[in-house]
Amino acid sequence: MEKTKKIEIRVDDFEAKLIKSKARERGLTTSEYLRRLGLNQELTPVLSDEEKEILKDLKKYHNNFSAISNLLKKGDYQKMIEEIDDLKKELKEVIQTFRKNDK
Repeated sequence: MEKTKKIEIRVDDFEAKLIKSKARERGLTTSEYLRRLGLNQELTPVLSDEEKEILKDLKKYHNNFSAISNLLKKGDYQKMIEEIDDLKKELKEVIQTFRKNDK
């Protein structure tokens, strides 16, 4: 739907900067940000690059656990043990990376 109506509000300098900043944080224009607020729509935060990497890793681990579950259902215990060992190594590397970054 084409947006043709305009609503004006008055804010002080600080409020204007704050509203614009919050809109940018969510990857929205100021108009879209205020429209969503006014219509009680969801304001989804934009993920940082680091959060996107973590999400990608979590999806990978989900797939690994699904594969292990499927091997368990098939009764392929040797392959399942190998898969678990590989996953443990990957998780250990990720944990060590976080520990290094936490210092």
